[in-house]
Amino acid sequence: MSALAQLTCKAFLGRQSPIEQQRLLSFLSTTERQQLLTLETETSSWIDEPPKMETTLDRIHSSWIAPYLQSLSSQEIGLYLASLQPSQATVLKAPLHYMRPLPPLSSLGKMFLRTDLLTKVIGDTDLLPIDTLPSSQLLPLLQLSFRDIVHLAYLLGLRDLGHYLRLIIDKTILKNVEKVLSSADWQIAHRFATKKDPLAAGRGSFASWQGEPEKLRNFIEQRGINRLAKALFGEHPSFIWYITHLLDVQRARFFNKLCIDVSSQETQNLLKEQVLETINMMTERLEA
Repeated sequence: MSALAQLTCKAFLGRQSPIEQQRLLSFLSTTERQQLLTLETETSSWIDEPPKMETTLDRIHSSWIAPYLQSLSSQEIGLYLASLQPSQATVLKAPLHYMRPLPPLSSLGKMFLRTDLLTKVIGDTDLLPIDTLPSSQLLPLLQLSFRDIVHLAYLLGLRDLGHYLRLIIDKTILKNVEKVLSSADWQIAHRFATKKDPLAAGRGSFASWQGEPEKLRNFIEQRGINRLAKALFGEHPSFIWYITHLLDVQRARFFNKLCIDVSSQETQNLLKEQVLETINMMTERLEA
């Protein structure tokens, strides 16, 4: 039984009388009954209006979509691109070497092509619709765009940079770091430098930095992805899938490599707090 089927079955059973529940459960295997009885569900309200996956494709980074279109004819590529959001289609045109105007599509044709493409990207993954994901304090992450989540990782990485700043004696290096960062990010990193962070590990990647601006930005982002990945360890597999497919393939692979148990609930709770604090920081910046 798929994850969505389990949720639907559990929600349906929850609307029956205890006697009817027992009768219906008797038709299932022992394993299936045990899975349903231990399944945590927050609400069954979505059962009245089944969740739709139509917008899922809009949130998937183009680097996940391109491989499924590369082997198609130019005409077929044009049809699939026409079914996507304009921003996605524009990004995909160059790597797919498609430079012609997009063909018109009927709403039915667009729905068919989008469903077909989403099915290919999902593959064998037992994916839950976002509306049916188990409750998590980190669900606000799913409201972020690709640019947002990359920026979130960068801001999280400033915590590691702040720890590194505490270890720097050479003032020339400090000045070089300051030149790379925006004034706002430098202030954030400097603020983190005044606080002890039990999650920061030595000099890390920063020790090999030779003053290249782009390398420093990459180091910061990578350290932030490390924090984000470990904060999300143990979340529902579908939640992780949505996060990784919001990212480009390269960043997603790096994320998956780092999404491991930190072996301390206290440490992971602190990581989650840092993620939420950073989301709030981003929101405050936008509202300022």
